[in-house]
Amino acid sequence: GEAQRTKLVRHLGSALTDVTYVFDEPSIGLHPHDLHLLNEILLSLRDKGNTVLVIEHKPETIEIADHVVDLGPGAGDQGGRICFEGTVEQLRDSDTLTGRHLTDHLQIKNTPRSPTGKVQIRGASTNNLRHVDVDIPTGVLTVVTGVAGSGKSSLIHGHLSPMDDVVTIDQSPIKGSRRSNPATYTGLLDHIRKAFAKANKDKGAKSAYFSANHLGQEGRVIVLDEPTVGLHPADIEAMLALLDRIVDSGRTVVVIEHHQAVMAHADWVIDMGPGAGHDGGRVVFTGTPAQMVADRRTLTGRYLARYVEKGGS
Repeated sequence: GEAQRTKLVRHLGSALTDVTYVFDEPSIGLHPHDLHLLNEILLSLRDKGNTVLVIEHKPETIEIADHVVDLGPGAGDQGGRICFEGTVEQLRDSDTLTGRHLTDHLQIKNTPRSPTGKVQIRGASTNNLRHVDVDIPTGVLTVVTGVAGSGKSSLIHGHLSPMDDVVTIDQSPIKGSRRSNPATYTGLLDHIRKAFAKANKDKGAKSAYFSANHLGQEGRVIVLDEPTVGLHPADIEAMLALLDRIVDSGRTVVVIEHHQAVMAHADWVIDMGPGAGHDGGRVVFTGTPAQMVADRRTLTGRYLARYVEKGGS
């Protein structure tokens, strides 16, 4: 998303017109504020006399379209057909899956879970982080958010993911062989091998010595990096239900995410910022989503408040 936005800005200065631009999910990795700026650039390209085609799931971008083509009605063998063409207003009134979920806005939890403990991060200074001290609550669903480049990934991947008993699942392509299984796909096996090697270090054992049939442990903390990427609004609700089941089973789930639906569903929010790069690298808010909406001092808080209020209207 950030790379496509950089290319967009470059084309804004071009004198070319009557050009067709195709963008594939340019919203990936963008904070709601950045998404607003992206929409302005897309409209500017159109207003210069160009044709702009966008493959996108985010309702905020769908809503600025002049014409919408909705494919479906399902996925795989159940898809492959055009089930709607028309304006955004007509899409809202249609009975397609996209039309029914276009105005979805989840409400903030009335009773967030109570933490069972905490994981401490102290003096984090990876990349643009400014000696950050923060506690990650355990036994709950925590969302780490902030504008693109604010230091979210540096904080979590640089300081939480390397800890013992933490499993990280990101957007890396799946690789494997006939002997591969979900543990190798997700990277869980690497952590288990390291744990076995650590327990047998007095015998000089290396992590490579341990095979998969030893899969008897599970990660206590699960980190997910932007799990909503590529998901339709209808799929996000199913994903949130899955995260709830994982937390209710006794795990801690930490999600790096920009989507307001995920923020609203969280038990705890850590907001990085206030800006990007040199202007970021600090924790600007920690608390429940309800506290963030009431506070509204951060950019994320203001956008979450608008999202929640729009859902209540």
